Amino acid sequence: MRIYLTIGFAAVIGLAALAATSTDGMIRRLGARHWQRLHRLVYAIALLAVVHYCMQSKLDLWEPMIMAGVCGWLILYRVLGRPVGARSRLSLVGVAVLGLAVAVLTASGEAAYFWIAYGADPMMVVAANWSLDTGIRPAVVVLALTEAVALAGALRRLATPRAETRPRFA
Repeated sequence: MRIYLTIGFAAVIGLAALAATSTDGMIRRLGARHWQRLHRLVYAIALLAVVHYCMQSKLDLWEPMIMAGVCGWLILYRVLGRPVGARSRLSLVGVAVLGLAVAVLTASGEAAYFWIAYGADPMMVVAANWSLDTGIRPAVVVLALTEAVALAGALRRLATPRAETRPRFA
């Protein structure tokens, strides 16, 4: 009857399979295409791990929701960066907007959990996430972490000297 144990076990088995196939020899044996397809399962495994953590924590969702928000930000960063190109990155503005969107999704996810599990009013949970009266809530932590990444990228860009462009001659 403890479905969270089954979900957690499936995540552990998935991570073990990825660990077992993470050597150069296994990449050669599987072939690059099959290896990459297998290792893309890490996104589904991460989702299983977050669901397991939330179900296992019951009422104390502070850490699981932060983990869910950061995991969601990382996955969305990869998904949104993919159309840009394999070697390209999202713009710093895109990273900052993504951080804000994921913080809102974190607050919404926490509200949905408490509504489904305990019948709590979702708007009260969302309001509590953005009020400091109840202490720092997961959505605020996720927002701070993701915006810190965007700020670090902006500072790095400012600190890195730009390469001089030379005029091309035809």
